[in-house]
Amino acid sequence: MVAPPLRRIRIFYSFPDNMNSYVAAAKTIVERCNSRWERNHTISVRSITYKDLPSGYEKSGVHEYLLRNLFDEFEIYCGFMGPHFGTPSGTFGSGTEEEYSFALRLHEAGGAVRHVMFGFCEAPINPFAIDPAQLTKAQEFRRVIGEKQLYFVWNSKTDFSTKFEQQMDELTYKFANDPNYFVRGGVRYK
Repeated sequence: MVAPPLRRIRIFYSFPDNMNSYVAAAKTIVERCNSRWERNHTISVRSITYKDLPSGYEKSGVHEYLLRNLFDEFEIYCGFMGPHFGTPSGTFGSGTEEEYSFALRLHEAGGAVRHVMFGFCEAPINPFAIDPAQLTKAQEFRRVIGEKQLYFVWNSKTDFSTKFEQQMDELTYKFANDPNYFVRGGVRYK
């Protein structure tokens, strides 16, 4: 018997730099779970971030060009944010906000992005390390996202790993069982 073809699902992570360790954890989870997803669902997930792109990604005008071309190649957009909103990008308050907005527009229009998910870090942090202006922007962004879709939150590395893996298990199952999988938002786990 011939094995069914392996379907590749690509996930793009969007985040301000203070989320680097969580993105690394997400990539590790995807790498670790891929053999199970390949065996159970004939799906392989590939992770990428803006840091994996050519160096011109952050130059003026190139960002939007790459977003337009890049997001035609990804089925899942996954954003992460903590108390730091990020660095302004064009007309957006941060690159993460721009990438989220672009992915959501493609998703709602029935484009290649089949799932948009976002998570917010609620892990304890030294209050002296928080920039109040950045925190205010992150809180407003979270409010805006909450009006459009569900999101998940985590309060530790272990909590993040559990919730992210659970969401990815559910997504690979949905992608495997519905080739036209199209659903708004994610699941909010508290």
